[in-house]
Amino acid sequence: MKLMWFVANLFFVVSVITLLFNIRSVTEARQTDAAPDQVRRLVRRRNVLIAVTILLFFVMSASFVADMAMNG
Repeated sequence: MKLMWFVANLFFVVSVITLLFNIRSVTEARQTDAAPDQVRRLVRRRNVLIAVTILLFFVMSASFVADMAMNG
């Protein structure tokens, strides 16, 4: 069960880091007056990453709680 929590935690941390870089890309695209379709694509990708990160947070939390229930 610890391995499951570790893997879930690893994916969550990777998704948070990726999300932060994507937020930076959206900000830079808006500041440099990039093409509107490029900004729309980056915003859509950011929104998907936000949803994935939230989902992975719940998966990580559930696996942690399950591990604590089994191992005390």
